[in-house]
Amino acid sequence: MQKSLIALSFALVLSACSSGEATALKDTQEKTVKIPVNVATVKVAPMAARFESHGTLSAEHEAQVVARVSGLVESFDIEEGDEVKAGQVLARIEPDRYQFERDRMAAQVRSVSQELERTRNLYAKKLVSADTLDKLEQSLAGLKAQLGLTELDLKYATVKAPISGTISRRYIKAGNLVNPDQPLFDIVQHQDLRLDIAVPEQYLGQLKNTHGAHCTFAALPGQRFNAEITRLSPVVDPKTGTARLTLHLANSDGRLMPGMFANVQIEYNLHPDAHLVPRQALINQNGAYKLFVIENGIASLKTVTLGNGDKDWVEVNGLTPGAEVVTLGQHHLKDKAEVEVIAG
Repeated sequence: MQKSLIALSFALVLSACSSGEATALKDTQEKTVKIPVNVATVKVAPMAARFESHGTLSAEHEAQVVARVSGLVESFDIEEGDEVKAGQVLARIEPDRYQFERDRMAAQVRSVSQELERTRNLYAKKLVSADTLDKLEQSLAGLKAQLGLTELDLKYATVKAPISGTISRRYIKAGNLVNPDQPLFDIVQHQDLRLDIAVPEQYLGQLKNTHGAHCTFAALPGQRFNAEITRLSPVVDPKTGTARLTLHLANSDGRLMPGMFANVQIEYNLHPDAHLVPRQALINQNGAYKLFVIENGIASLKTVTLGNGDKDWVEVNGLTPGAEVVTLGQHHLKDKAEVEVIAG
């Protein structure tokens, strides 16, 4: 009986020892489990703030050519898409008729001028009254004015380009009857384009110190076009709270066309030595931004304030260049968790 009790006690001791060792082993295994993460290094690089907007391109210089006289369009020398030079003939509106009218009026002026000369000689001899002389002088002045108008009409009967550029639209056909102020052609200059955008008033002071602007177009994917800010309106529209900003785009190669829709990005407030981390490292908790920093295999959760940034990188304050931040796996971490870096 005593031997049996001794044997049972020994078995219980062995069992207790075995159970304790298993629990200790399990605790040790749980403590050594490390969460795999990807990391990136805090880098130092220039980073500017960005203002984004959009608008429609227009020609910096354009003109609508209108008729200045009435008559039939006898001919036109250009078509849509043609390049023209300032002063080049575009169309003719009955120039012969206006030439005849000018010649008729010039003949009247010559006739009255001769009569006036004779009358002056007679007046000097007291053979005609001063009233007769005054009437002839006034008649001559009126005829000269009419002659000037006929000469203008003759000039306008030959339609010329007011600026150099490209014919973007033709409104007329040969044989059309046109009247004064009726549109004939549109001319645009593609070499210099402009873009007007609306800027909220809170950005006006900041955009006075810009560091570059560029535009992209859906019609030209993967291409960026530099733009130059030329004018900022000094007046804010009280209805919209915005001011008009004008940009200039050089277009010597003709890839851009007026009417194209542009996305605009303007850089300002450049920080030349910004501390940058990938945006994917950030965790947004109720409007507060946090990230995990790795030190000696431990992930520490830190709250950061953001500065300038783009779609991939963002400036953060309070981090040391070269520090490692978690970019993948951070949503499975807790503060002070052990991690295993598998990429970075």
